[in-house]
Amino acid sequence: MTPTNPRKQSPSFEKLQRNTNIHRLATALHPDSEAHRAVEERILDLTDICVHGLQDCYANFNEFLTDFHFDFPYTGEERIEQLRILATDPRIDGISKIINENWGFDLAASLRKDLGLLPAN
Repeated sequence: MTPTNPRKQSPSFEKLQRNTNIHRLATALHPDSEAHRAVEERILDLTDICVHGLQDCYANFNEFLTDFHFDFPYTGEERIEQLRILATDPRIDGISKIINENWGFDLAASLRKDLGLLPAN
């Protein structure tokens, strides 16, 4: 899958609407688990980026990562739990492949390395 514009998208009503739909779907899929709901939102947001590209406010994928990581708990077991759920989700490898092809960043390997699931190079 190649984004319609692999580099950027303008902030728009459509993006706001997609974000609302992402939140509603994540909440419906995981009504009893805040950690799983939050991770589902991150996965759906990453999928949206794979389809529509980055918003114009990001010069590159690394800038997006700053906001992406901001959405996780800052410290402690909650952060580790959410990152582990994300890193082990079966969809992350496909999402990571698209991100790597378009922006040169291997998200799956980075997550797994950060969690100690892969050795550091």
